[in-house]
This record gives sequence, C-alpha cells and structure tokens, in this order.
Amino acid sequence: MRATKIFLTAAQIAKNLGVCKRTVHRAAQQQRWPARRLGNRILYTPPPSVLCQRRAMRHAVPVYFLTTIPAPDRHRVRREWLRFEAILELHRLIDGGAPIERALADVVRAFTFHVSASSVRAWAAKFASCGLPGLLENKVGRVGRKPRRDRRQPIVKKSLRRNNCS
Repeated sequence: MRATKIFLTAAQIAKNLGVCKRTVHRAAQQQRWPARRLGNRILYTPPPSVLCQRRAMRHAVPVYFLTTIPAPDRHRVRREWLRFEAILELHRLIDGGAPIERALADVVRAFTFHVSASSVRAWAAKFASCGLPGLLENKVGRVGRKPRRDRRQPIVKKSLRRNNCS
C-alpha cells in the first residue's frame, strides 16, 4: 500500500507552527520540502520533525522580556539603589555601636558618589517614613546643570553722537 503525502498551504503550516507565511516559504526553500503548485498557490509537505518540534515549543512556558528602559530612568533607579545601600550601611554601623555622627562620616567616605552627611540623614528619614519611594527624586523638568553657551554675544554699546550742526 502506498502512503499518500498530505500537501498543505503555507498559511495552514504557518498557523500550525505559529509563524508567518514568509517564514514557511523560506524554510521550505532552504530545507527543500516536497512541493507542488495548485493554481497560483504552492502546497508543501513539511517534514514531521518540524511540525512536532514546533508543537512542543508552542506548549512551552512563554518567556517575557522587559521593554528597554531609557537611560534617564536607569540612572534614576541606580541613584535610588545607591541611596538605599548608603542607608543600609548607616544602619549597619549604628547597630554595630558606632555613634551616629561617626557612622554618617564613615558612610560619606565609603561611597564614591558625592554625598554629604546631611543628605544621608535626610535619606534615612525619608526611608523611615515612606520606604523605598521616599528615596526617589520627585523633580520635574530639566534639573541640574544647564548646558552653557559656547559663545556669548558681545554687548554692543551704541555710542551717542551729538548732532554737530552749527
């Protein structure tokens, strides 16, 4: 008895595999699937291994990737994390028996970012009252140093001339 091959359209195969039709046409060309024409359509017989492999992948747990985080948001989160680490270090030193002022000075010296003892004290108070959201900067608009102009326009003084009419 002769086995009959089942020919499917690219759309049917694509729906089964969870890909687009163009991907099916490309795979069929690269892997040289048996094909025949029916009018202006091409019918393919994909190898069973392809269909089984894709079916197994379709039942796998989907993996979701985070969207790209813009640079300003990354820096904002990094600053929050560094503040949190500074507060943890402060609490560790205080729990170890160091006086508060000495602990503040040690935290200021321990971290590479520029910070003052009063800033660490303010962060600790905000963290105690609000938690992690208290460490966020709630600044709006352009904050910090503004770009300076490279060339300044010279101020032109108009000389006052008297009309010397005699």
